[in-house]
Amino acid sequence: PTLPADSPLPHATDIPFGEAIHLVGWEVEPRSLAAGQPLTVTLYWRADAPPPGDYSVFLHLTDDLGLLQAQRDSMPAGGLLPTRDWPVGRIVVDRHRFLLPPTVPRALTLTLSVGLYDVASGARLPTPQGDAVALGGVWLEGDPAEPLPLELHFDDGIVLEGYRLEPRRLHPGDCLSLTLWWRAEAVPSRDYTVFVHLMIPPDSIWAQVDAMPHGGAFPTSQWQPGERIEDHYCLTLPDDAPPGLYEVEIGLYDLATLQRLTIGYRQDHVVLGAVRVEP
Repeated sequence: PTLPADSPLPHATDIPFGEAIHLVGWEVEPRSLAAGQPLTVTLYWRADAPPPGDYSVFLHLTDDLGLLQAQRDSMPAGGLLPTRDWPVGRIVVDRHRFLLPPTVPRALTLTLSVGLYDVASGARLPTPQGDAVALGGVWLEGDPAEPLPLELHFDDGIVLEGYRLEPRRLHPGDCLSLTLWWRAEAVPSRDYTVFVHLMIPPDSIWAQVDAMPHGGAFPTSQWQPGERIEDHYCLTLPDDAPPGLYEVEIGLYDLATLQRLTIGYRQDHVVLGAVRVEP
């Protein structure tokens, strides 16, 4: 739908995107939510001249480390009102609804930002704040001590149900604590080794642990169907580790052959999340 230019709007503003489009209002509901709960963002746009092309809206939710935790890209009004059809001078009501992934860390504020980009070239429209505008914060509820659910199915009947890593900010010499929750759907045929990498993408490993679950005290060949296993690891950063964003990568392999177990026939590892290393 469209509204007259003088309509009262929530969070009324006037932010230019490029030369023809202005963001004149916005609304976010709810401002506090749990992972998996829908978030609704309503944007109010006004075109002062016919937009020169088709633009898509992107919405980003970033955490306190600057990591992108959720996003949505969509044509305005779900594609029902592309920018080339916007009536000059009227307000376009543009509503977006999306879910936060269940693996988003709990109990933190996510910053919501919005931008427009050209569908053909991918070029973003400039704003006074850069190529995106921050609309405010969204509080993600929950207990940070609870495991983040995954349900990743590796070969040979092994399932990674969830994980927890802490802290999210580290310094050289610190230990990153990682807890993995496994489940056996069948008795694994071999004793597999778990590898855990703390790395700077794409392949610069700065801390690593290779070990059987429970330090070898509970090998995978002894797991029974339906059994759940809690497994702990500590990755200590060396004193010369550079600052930056690091990813936590894990997987399993057969020590005799070095053959990794796969997820979905192709993927032989999974990136669980990221942490920031500070000087």
